[in-house]
Order: sequence, then C-alpha cells, then structure tokens
Amino acid sequence: MAKPAPFAIWRDNQEKDGHGWTFPPGGRCLGTTIQSMDTADYCVEGLEDKCLIERKGTAGEFCANLFEPRFRRELERMALVPHPYVFLEFEREQVWSYPVGSGIPESRWPLLKATPALFQRRLWEASLAFPTVKFEFVGGRGEHAALSLFKRVADLYGPPVHTQPAAFN
Repeated sequence: MAKPAPFAIWRDNQEKDGHGWTFPPGGRCLGTTIQSMDTADYCVEGLEDKCLIERKGTAGEFCANLFEPRFRRELERMALVPHPYVFLEFEREQVWSYPVGSGIPESRWPLLKATPALFQRRLWEASLAFPTVKFEFVGGRGEHAALSLFKRVADLYGPPVHTQPAAFN
C-alpha cells in the first residue's frame, strides 16, 4: 500500500480574522494557504473539485444565511462536487432553542422574524433542494472533523494535483 500523500488546505480569504480554522503543518497536513475561493470556505489544494466545506460558526449566522439568495447560489455551486459539506459549529438543539445560544444579542431578539420552527423548515428545505450537500452539526469539533475529512479525501483521490481551476480564480 502506498504511503498517504501530504496535502495543503486552502482557506477562503473572506473568512474573518479570529474566526474559522487554520491548520498548522504537521503529520500529513502541509498547513493552510489563504486563497480566494468563489465557493465554500475550505478545501484540499488540488482537490477543490472533489470536496468543499462551508463553515457556519453560529446558529444565528446559519439561520440568516438560509434566507439569503447568495447562500442558495453557493449551495448550488457546492452541489456540483462529489463531497460538499456545511459544517455547523453548534449543536442541533440550538435550532429548536433559537435564538437562545445563537450569538445574536438578546436585545435584538424582538426584531427577529425567524422562529425555531421556521429555522428548522428552512434547514429541511435546503436539505431537500440540495440532497448531495451534507449539513453536519459538528459543535466545537469542526476543525478536527474537517482535518479528518480532508485526510480521507486525499486518501480517496490520491496525491492532489496542484492546479487551480478557472472557477477558483
């Protein structure tokens, strides 16, 4: 059996400083490169046409995105790759307790239009509209889960080809 290939991870340059993940070099991971990406937040360099991860840090962020046409277009593009994921860095229970624990200041709650039931409905609608996109509740384990997934993708597809397709320019 061949030795597993090393890989580098791309992180979208629109991820805000202090949020998201940075994978340091170690083991098979060669580290993180900040890269402009039209779709998703993370991928393995050279395998961006195989696996994408969009990261949502809070229930509030994700709920708001479910109402945005821009996010729907992102899901449409993600659905074109074999392994698209949306990693939700909160627990599933936060959908039903929304906006409690959502990251939205309590003073703004009376202004919110979304209820827990509407949040769940929008999540189901997105899951049905994009059946290949996997919505994974990873809680505080998103970075570990992403690294584990990227290792498996690199194993599945072999050494990454280090070219950048036109869709990611």
